[in-house]
Amino acid sequence: MYVASPLGFTEAGRRYLGGVLHPRLLSAGLVVLDPWEDPEGRFAALLGATRTPLRDVALQELNAATGARNAALIARASAVLAVLDGAELDSGTAAEVGYAAALERPVVALRTDTRLSADNDQAFVNLQVEYFVLASGGALCRDLEDAVTQLLARLG
Repeated sequence: MYVASPLGFTEAGRRYLGGVLHPRLLSAGLVVLDPWEDPEGRFAALLGATRTPLRDVALQELNAATGARNAALIARASAVLAVLDGAELDSGTAAEVGYAAALERPVVALRTDTRLSADNDQAFVNLQVEYFVLASGGALCRDLEDAVTQLLARLG
């Protein structure tokens, strides 16, 4: 199961991924396909390096390889959990939702953020993202336990 989220961009998000979200998914027997996995620390090394033409080319190549890797992970996944927290939905996560829906992978959306982030008061999130989640056979969830239940129901 692929986990789409912007959580890897911040220290707090990385703590939630590694300390709460992934452990809960694993304890439910789910296999986590993590787009943030970078065991060699390639992104950190390049982003921390002095900007040079060589570094810029290497970062461009890593960006392209990472995008292709994530697309392949979504294609391999049986389902997608999309974390949709934030005042605005992360554009990468929104793209991953659309791609997963196009591949007919069920998408379970998790939004624990209490702020409104929708086109109107009757939408869960951006109406197009919500449409793709539901059209995929997925579900809209407000807490992690419901999201795990919904994932298991779609994979079981």
